[in-house]
Amino acid sequence: MNTSAALPTQFLVNLGNRFAVFGPKGAPPRSTFRPEHHRQLWPRVADEADVASERIAQSLVAPGFTVERPPVPEMADFVLRRGEQAYLVEVKIRERDPKERDYSEATRLINDAKATGLDLQVWFVNLERLKTIVVSGVSPRLQIETFVPWDVWSDGDEGPFTRAYVIGRVEDWERRLREFYETIQGWLTGTDLASEMTRNVVMSEELMQRFAVTDRDLPILDVLRQQEVVASFVPRGLWMIGSRGRIDLITQHGTRMLVDLSDEDQEPDWQLVSAESRRDRQPFTQQEFFNLVNVA
Repeated sequence: MNTSAALPTQFLVNLGNRFAVFGPKGAPPRSTFRPEHHRQLWPRVADEADVASERIAQSLVAPGFTVERPPVPEMADFVLRRGEQAYLVEVKIRERDPKERDYSEATRLINDAKATGLDLQVWFVNLERLKTIVVSGVSPRLQIETFVPWDVWSDGDEGPFTRAYVIGRVEDWERRLREFYETIQGWLTGTDLASEMTRNVVMSEELMQRFAVTDRDLPILDVLRQQEVVASFVPRGLWMIGSRGRIDLITQHGTRMLVDLSDEDQEPDWQLVSAESRRDRQPFTQQEFFNLVNVA
């Protein structure tokens, strides 16, 4: 019996509406798979959790391995084979990382397979925060290996929607925020106001999670008069309906929304949303800002 499982150096799976390439945590993310070579072959689904185990078994591609049907379907989802080595693989879909009870269940399944002379791996696939944790080996010397997403994409009407695209949009949002703050700081010159950026808000939007883009700390710009905060610019979201991002402007008079109404890859067009109606907007100017913070 093998005491150490052979694991892929990377593997591609379809999770329902997304393709994901997983590789070992800590290894350089050098995917051999490309979106243009792997397109959606199955109907899209409302809930990936309903089909993910089946899709993984049908779509898995791992260089150096072949994927086969299991001899006992009740015991595993597929067989992963490399030469003379063959492993049953049971896939467990989660929207979180495995907990102690999950590892206990994996140990039981592995031991049950060993009792019949078979090697089994349990793959815990976290759909919420893309990650695959593989449990293998022999109890009590179990191996736990973490595979992280190296690439993610989904098909759209105009071609693949990729992780690289989402990263690019996040970086563009960071750039636009930085330039916006620099504009505000320039407006403060010669006034009794000062600024500081000592606070942050975490950017962790749904698209970032779906495409395995790391959370970002975005700065909050506080405007002060004699050490008292009179206005705060707080980033609220990038992917907003009808705009390319929203910042909340919090003053002593309440909270107003700022939205960027420019088209993608154009210069920002920051508009101040009316306090009476979200349909009414006007360009956000220095004078409008001074009115809100009582600068003569």
